[in-house]
Amino acid sequence: MIKYIAGLLSGVLIVTGFPSPNLALGKTLLAVKSGNKSAIAVGKIAKDISVYIETTGAKNTGSGMILHRQGDLYTVLTAAHVVRKGKGFQFTTPDGQVHQSIDSSVRQANNSLDLATVQFRSNKSYQVAKLGSSQLLSAGMEIYVAGFPAQTIAIRSGILNFTKGAVTANANKANGQGYSLIYNNATLPGMSGGPVLNDRGEVVAIHGQGDRAPDGQKTGFNLGIVIEKCHPFADEIIAVKQLPVFNNRTPKADDYFLAASESYEAGNYQQAAANYDKAIKLNPQYAEAYNNRGNLRYQQFNNSTGALADYDKAIALRPNSTLTYVNRGGLRADKFNDIKGAIADFDKSIALDDQDYLVYNNRGYLKDAKLNDLAGAILDYDRAIALNPRSVLAYNNRGNLNYHKLGKKEAAIADYNQAISANVQSPIAYYNRGDLYYFEGDRTAALQDLTVLAELNSKGWTGLMAKGAIALEQRQAQAALNYFNQAARLGAEPIDHHKYRGLAYKQLGKRSAAIAEWQKASAISNKLRYRKDSNILQRLMKLT
Repeated sequence: MIKYIAGLLSGVLIVTGFPSPNLALGKTLLAVKSGNKSAIAVGKIAKDISVYIETTGAKNTGSGMILHRQGDLYTVLTAAHVVRKGKGFQFTTPDGQVHQSIDSSVRQANNSLDLATVQFRSNKSYQVAKLGSSQLLSAGMEIYVAGFPAQTIAIRSGILNFTKGAVTANANKANGQGYSLIYNNATLPGMSGGPVLNDRGEVVAIHGQGDRAPDGQKTGFNLGIVIEKCHPFADEIIAVKQLPVFNNRTPKADDYFLAASESYEAGNYQQAAANYDKAIKLNPQYAEAYNNRGNLRYQQFNNSTGALADYDKAIALRPNSTLTYVNRGGLRADKFNDIKGAIADFDKSIALDDQDYLVYNNRGYLKDAKLNDLAGAILDYDRAIALNPRSVLAYNNRGNLNYHKLGKKEAAIADYNQAISANVQSPIAYYNRGDLYYFEGDRTAALQDLTVLAELNSKGWTGLMAKGAIALEQRQAQAALNYFNQAARLGAEPIDHHKYRGLAYKQLGKRSAAIAEWQKASAISNKLRYRKDSNILQRLMKLT
């Protein structure tokens, strides 16, 4: 089976964790109060200037803001990737009215700047955004993002989402698509193109990029294009002309922070670490840089002591950082087997922000796998699902607990079904549901799941295990054994590897080898208190 703890890090997305599951690391940083308006006041401004964008004849949606008005002609600013694939668009304005875009009015900046404007006409009066200078932003300052998440089971289309967060970095030099502002707000797919506002209700950037967790949810690491970047293609608009123009300036710590994030995404970990070193040298108080360097030391360089020192320093500098508490908790559990300390870090993160479903998922995993506190784990998984009804991770983990420890087959199947409904492309639940069906004797249902899985993840260990199980059903035991061995080399769960290898040896007529495999699997299941697996393995050995 697969259990998941998903990896969320500021600036990077890493699937991490323990020998079996994967742990969700981190989320957001709390802001330092610095503003002139309340969040409610800024939220009203955001609502009045934001528009919902739909591509005519397609399911693509996005967000934008009203940048300019001239008579009945309105100009909407958005991210270029929101309007790149369509010719016609419709805008839903704050009053609920739908307006068609003017033909051929899309004006994209260029390939190195992910900005575009689109126009529509209306004789109604809509609020135009007030623009502010991004050059006044610094790490820790409050920042707000508004946008319209794509439709899901839990979210109807066209509902404005408004989130509060903090600036992580404000670089002078942008990346290849013009992004230079980094912030940690919780955003969702579909919010690209929406306005990023400062604490005075002024638009300082356009939201456009965000990392995602393994279940598709945004992690709280976001990138925006600062509003001054509009100059090259919207300079006829008075509001833009009044903004200051960027001048070439000496690189600052934020530039190295952004460069480090880019290096990480490119897989150049040594360069990423060097850039974090430079950021810290220029700004010894840079908590986020310590956090991310800790991630690199933990995940890429196997330097647990150095990673712990970086996390401790980040927390000392920013004691309200939910992000670093979660990262340190993951490190403590994974590398130091300090489960008590890890849960204390997760508890602290939840005390600071009780809306992060991933932290509940992580704490639930530790209660489940490390403490055998099944009731506490179920409560945490339930809370994670309540916060995010599309969490593949939490459904999957709760399903595994229900089946392998509590023996609740139907409840487990219901959880796996929900996980698949949330993301039909995720191999996790197909693997676990297929494994359940296989050993419960419903081979038809099992093969349906395993066939889907073999296509979804043909080169990963789950796909190879699926191919092996399919080969067993086709009486191709040696081919199945080969698949299982390949899966083991890629990190297949030992209990599953031995369980299926035993079936292959049995089919080959090698009774002693089959029982030896099942004895190994049984020892693991007993240690992990997988009651259901222990019963299945005992039954297999008796029947062989």
